[in-house]
Amino acid sequence: KIRKQARQDFTLKEQEILNKMDKTKAGLNEIWNKKEFEGRETFTPDELSIIANIRQELDSLRLDLRNIRLNLNSEIDDIDSYIKFTNIYAIPLLIIFIWAFIILRKKHSFSSQTNLTFKINKQMLYLLCFSTLLLVGGIYSVYQTEQNNIDIYENKPLFPNLAEQINNVETVSLQSYGKELIFYKEGNEWKLQGEPYLMVMQDRMRSFLSALIEARFYEKKSDRAENLFHYGLQPISIKDSPNIRVELKDKQNKNILSFEVGKYDIEIGRGTRAAYIKFDNKFQVWLAAIELIDLSTNAQEWTLSRLWDLRFGRLLSCNGNTNIDTLANLAKYLLNTQIINGTDNLEKPESLFTLKMQVEGNEKIDLSFWKKENKYYVSYQFITFPKEKNLNLFATYMQGNFYEIKQENMEKIKYVYEEKISNNRTN
Repeated sequence: KIRKQARQDFTLKEQEILNKMDKTKAGLNEIWNKKEFEGRETFTPDELSIIANIRQELDSLRLDLRNIRLNLNSEIDDIDSYIKFTNIYAIPLLIIFIWAFIILRKKHSFSSQTNLTFKINKQMLYLLCFSTLLLVGGIYSVYQTEQNNIDIYENKPLFPNLAEQINNVETVSLQSYGKELIFYKEGNEWKLQGEPYLMVMQDRMRSFLSALIEARFYEKKSDRAENLFHYGLQPISIKDSPNIRVELKDKQNKNILSFEVGKYDIEIGRGTRAAYIKFDNKFQVWLAAIELIDLSTNAQEWTLSRLWDLRFGRLLSCNGNTNIDTLANLAKYLLNTQIINGTDNLEKPESLFTLKMQVEGNEKIDLSFWKKENKYYVSYQFITFPKEKNLNLFATYMQGNFYEIKQENMEKIKYVYEEKISNNRTN
């Protein structure tokens, strides 16, 4: 009854926050719909600013929702602890003390001896055995309840010890069929094993680890091995299995956390996303409330592996050209040009052309294009040291290297350069 009342109180507060989240998300949907209606591939700078603000507001509301849930669970835990203590310890001990007092008083009521001796008689022995059995029975019943009662997991942290151990995490591995990504920490920066020239998106790694800390049990789905495929949790050794195995380890390569993720990004209503989770050595499948976006073993999804990124800012000019349409067209091609490979040593390449770009915040960057043995490369030179945090880190990581791109992408950028920029056309 107490638990039910606590949940009712929580539901009222939760609904208030969820209504605010729905109104906030409506603004985000309007921006997406406008972009699609106008047939644009990218957002305008103003839209990007609005989206950033909306996401900040949503994060704040989700934090409020999380705090309410934590308070609810804390109150229920306190009540459960009190009831368990009363049932398991207090009652048996009280019985022992009362019976012992009665027996001792009875035995010594007419005794005038000053030195009393304590002897265990049959009554005391029976009492002790009875109370012990009562205590053991209570502990066993609670254990059974813990094992069988699914309600105790609801809204509880999926990984309760991770928050305390998060600073010890040194490697994160993601495994799927035939693929594996291993991220490792170097100082305060995450890097990707085998990709020394690609910069890992630090904010994405932080968001991923934060999502694990905030993940909560939502609903138990199955405990049968034959049902795993329904949830995308077939073993990663099976081709086309969507299963992704996640492992977190410390400096000594000791396992901190490991589990498997099946189907994810499942809408469970009220602005909450979920995923199917399976723990090691168990067939139990849980639907967990967790925000996982584009969880994959594709390196491009975790790294800044395109020539440009929207978070670096808006292009203001290129080689003196300030035409909005020209800059938008150029930005589109830069945003969609994938980096294939990288090297820090390219001997005697043929110079093709250079884009002298000015970005928001008065940042100046030269993007030079090269050719060698029918392969095309790009190099970055930051004329001014970037003040913007993301661009600053990008500059430190990328400058001095050569990045290979596909010929077809180079041709598109070259077309804009020759037809629109090199002649400094403004119309």
